[in-house]
Amino acid sequence: MNLSLKGNVAVLIGAGRVNGVGAATALLLAEAGCNILINCHKNEVQATQIVNECRKFGVEAEVFMADASKSKSCNEYVNQKWGKANIVRYPYNYTLESRQFGKI
Repeated sequence: MNLSLKGNVAVLIGAGRVNGVGAATALLLAEAGCNILINCHKNEVQATQIVNECRKFGVEAEVFMADASKSKSCNEYVNQKWGKANIVRYPYNYTLESRQFGKI
């Protein structure tokens, strides 16, 4: 892949299924150099598998277990860890209490 996103931070909400669109997105972004934060509410084991695959591309990747519909905890975590999120991906039917996520 020729796209370089090195140093950017992507937050992927609801990307905890190994065979899901979110997982594929995480891997593509990691391959392009983007650090990855996968937020999931239930599938920590699968999300951890995705994170481990992302790390193979030499990026930082973590799982954050929380209900992202209440974005304050995710927002605070991203700000403390990376300062901001450059990319936020969430399912099309997902509603966040606040559209502002980090210092985007």
